[in-house]
Amino acid sequence: MKTFPFITTLCVFYFFLTLLPFIPVFSFDYHNHQRILQVILLSLSSITFLIKLSARKKQLSTPIISKLIYLFIIMGVISSILSKEENFSLFYTIHFSFLFILSLAVFNDESKKRTLYFIVSIVILHSTLVLVCFLNVIFSIADQVQLNPFVIYQNFINIRFFNQVQVFIIPLLIFLLKHKDIKRVVCFFLTLNFLLMFIGHARGALLTFIIILLLSQLFDKHQRKDYQIAFVCLLIGFLSYYICNVLFSFGETSLNTSSSGRLFIWQETISEFTWQQLFIGNGPGVFQTSLEGRAPMSHPHSSVIEIINEWGFLAFIFLSLAIYLTVKNAVTYLVVNNEDSSSKALLYSFISGLIYSLLSGVHVMPVSQTLLFIIWGLLLARTSNKALAFVKFKRWKLVFFAIIIAAVWYFYGWVALETYQKMNPDTGYIIGPRFWSIAHRL
Repeated sequence: MKTFPFITTLCVFYFFLTLLPFIPVFSFDYHNHQRILQVILLSLSSITFLIKLSARKKQLSTPIISKLIYLFIIMGVISSILSKEENFSLFYTIHFSFLFILSLAVFNDESKKRTLYFIVSIVILHSTLVLVCFLNVIFSIADQVQLNPFVIYQNFINIRFFNQVQVFIIPLLIFLLKHKDIKRVVCFFLTLNFLLMFIGHARGALLTFIIILLLSQLFDKHQRKDYQIAFVCLLIGFLSYYICNVLFSFGETSLNTSSSGRLFIWQETISEFTWQQLFIGNGPGVFQTSLEGRAPMSHPHSSVIEIINEWGFLAFIFLSLAIYLTVKNAVTYLVVNNEDSSSKALLYSFISGLIYSLLSGVHVMPVSQTLLFIIWGLLLARTSNKALAFVKFKRWKLVFFAIIIAAVWYFYGWVALETYQKMNPDTGYIIGPRFWSIAHRL
């Protein structure tokens, strides 16, 4: 039974339903639409993967990265049990467990053709979305109004959700520059992506690309030219943005220079750290703070601060080691196999997501979160020695394990449904939603 074709198709179908603005939204808003589909994706992929593991006849070893992930999840469970919001925190820990299982499913069944199929599919879907946004740019220019990202970014209730996906896609687009027959088309879409970043004042996303550009120039002689072409596309995108503002916005070019409250949130969160919190955390998913005169924010817009605050410092160490080993293995592999451009694109995409997560909610929002874990699994599969994530169970242990997993699935679905039913659109939206866009918890 080959699960990856099913999982690949499932993932591509998920992005088809969440990225393309032509699909009817079947919830209060586009964010919840994406989250409902993510819950379905994680449930189906975890069931498929665990069924495959139960059918294995021989015992297989567990790689060290998987062991570190297990320890991270165990720390999340301990933190949840001691949390003031035990049910929701356990639910959020299970959600991340399913995301890791999705990565493991991809990791165990990846192939060169399937990786290429996924990259091309996700790039085509995202490029279709970018084309729709470009039409909105043209309509704004025709109406001679200022370029407004809330109008141009089709169906995204928060413009940063759009940018969070872009940081993953741009390295994959650059990978496609090696195909000479579509090189001009790729350059066109790179330019459009950068234009949209400037329209949305996506300083963090632009900074992420510049860091990746510098890394490629310093350490990657085989792909320097491709990233130099991408940099030219960035300059063209900036000139296009500037010209549009000068010609159609009465000479005014707005520039966002504030931190949007991030610095204050980070300072406040760090100042409130306690020794117990550093080791155990407050419970995954329960962060909340408020800025004066603004709605509560449900995550601190920094993956490092968030994990230490909610999961604890030990969990942060385990996760950091897993990420470090992933990058280290990938770099070691690429030193020897420096012409493996698809693996290189996955590494750049993964690092881009990690860098941007330091400044934004990449690891929180449904589409970017799913992309992060899928790309992690693909990168591991292409650059590490493959080994299944679980050992073979005896029959009685397998039955016991199946009962536990069924209970976990039931709990996950129950809390997701309960929190969904508690939403009230009349109360307005919380800034930086954590799970549902109106972030009520049990």
